[in-house]
Amino acid sequence: VSEAVPQERTVTVASPVGFSTFDPFLAPAPSIDYLRPVYDSLVIKRGLDRYEPGLTQSFSFDESMKIFRLKLRDGVYFSDGVPLNAQAVKANFEHGRGVKRSSWASVYANIETIETPAADEVILRLKSPDPTLLESLQAMPGMMVSPAALVNPASLAVYPVGVGPWKLDPDHTIIGERHTYIPAQNYWDSSVQQFGNYVLLHISDAAARVNALRNGQLDITPI
Repeated sequence: VSEAVPQERTVTVASPVGFSTFDPFLAPAPSIDYLRPVYDSLVIKRGLDRYEPGLTQSFSFDESMKIFRLKLRDGVYFSDGVPLNAQAVKANFEHGRGVKRSSWASVYANIETIETPAADEVILRLKSPDPTLLESLQAMPGMMVSPAALVNPASLAVYPVGVGPWKLDPDHTIIGERHTYIPAQNYWDSSVQQFGNYVLLHISDAAARVNALRNGQLDITPI
């Protein structure tokens, strides 16, 4: 873990939304808070309508809005040590096209071909123009899973293997109730690891969240 990370500090957050799955191909949009710590996305959304590179160095549409090019960052690894490259990204999109009952089926269905002209370059050719693709790629469809984990969806549902500032600590996690994340070693951007452990609780009752916040049991919660 980077020495810049203050390990003694734990941030505790409560979400009113219940846990669904750590599988980004099946997870519905409202459950994104459970996935964000462990999955960086290809695109980052800033504010209401500004999109910036995430796992990518750059991205662009052509004039037809049917060809989307991504150039990946160097030196990025999944939490299992597998490097993020064009083949890994292609494996994710191909997997997504084959997942039944996916919350993001329409995104994958519109992808006609996935090309990898270089180890750090991916080209998505779409069946029809999709100006909302950036919005999708900052969410679950843009969260890359290690190719080794794609072959076992049952395990992926409870144990994520992605690229993120944190990774799940299964020894201190009760799925659906308390999720504990610890800083990921060799994360590509240690500047975002501003604290040590990250704890996400599910508290559906608004009054209970407010009381927990007032009592110092929480650091952050939507009210």
